[in-house]
Amino acid sequence: NKQVSPICSLNACNCLSTVLPFNNVSQSIIVSSCLIGNERDSRLVCCLPGARVRDVSDRVFGVLKGEGEQPQVVVHIGTNDIGRKGDKDVRQAFRELGWKLRARTNRVVISGLLPVPRDSEMRNREREQLNTWLQGWCRREGFGFLDNWGSFWGRWDLYKQDGHHLNQRGTNILGGSFASALRGGGGGL
Repeated sequence: NKQVSPICSLNACNCLSTVLPFNNVSQSIIVSSCLIGNERDSRLVCCLPGARVRDVSDRVFGVLKGEGEQPQVVVHIGTNDIGRKGDKDVRQAFRELGWKLRARTNRVVISGLLPVPRDSEMRNREREQLNTWLQGWCRREGFGFLDNWGSFWGRWDLYKQDGHHLNQRGTNILGGSFASALRGGGGGL
């Protein structure tokens, strides 16, 4: 199992360039597998570059430690699991993450996987199918779900040349989606 070094900070991480006010800044947390911009309005942003669902699950209690009662949490994870683990394993990893999050807060939004331009049509179809499952699972668990697929599908101009990571424009769009969810404007918080 590879080591994933967290990049966590209070009010400063290379995450989200969008500057938007949140309902309760002291209790807004974003946990992501990708570096996303320059978030100043969220209390805590924790980026785990290259992380898989289990990596986040293993660290969720540490990340949320000391963040008060019922913090708002947005989790963006899963793209790195596709093709490395079977569908059942990825779903089980999300269930385990959900149990851990539920033990800590009920104000959770799961951000769906994004398409990856450099991957095959089959892999992107797997991501889309996992998103369909995630959306239903989130509804059953009482979590919010952010469906950003439509904002990124066919928009390869929102990705860096590597065809995997978002460029600044892409991070702005994703960041705006997170900010909207934390403000209560989407995703069910």
